[in-house]
Amino acid sequence: MALPFEEHVETRLLHELSSPDDVSRGARRHIDLGRRIASVVTAMLDGELLPPTERQLKYGLAIARELAIELPADALQYREAMGLFISTHADRYRRRKGTASGRPG
Repeated sequence: MALPFEEHVETRLLHELSSPDDVSRGARRHIDLGRRIASVVTAMLDGELLPPTERQLKYGLAIARELAIELPADALQYREAMGLFISTHADRYRRRKGTASGRPG
């Protein structure tokens, strides 16, 4: 998998990963870097598996109802899928709601 790092970032990361662990300052940096990488990767992967929030569910259902469109099953199961559904349809929903309430849309 290619990671889209700028060249100077990639060079520095490779240097950090290849420097010896036995130097106390370097060991602390390796541990810190490892924890940060693990935290970012875990958050990313968990975000794909977490259920949508209550607010996302309410908003997604309101969008689907107002626009008379189907809410995909995966949007009801996964936060990331619901976020995509909302971002795809939110502008149209807001325009429609603005027009429906008598405000210019």
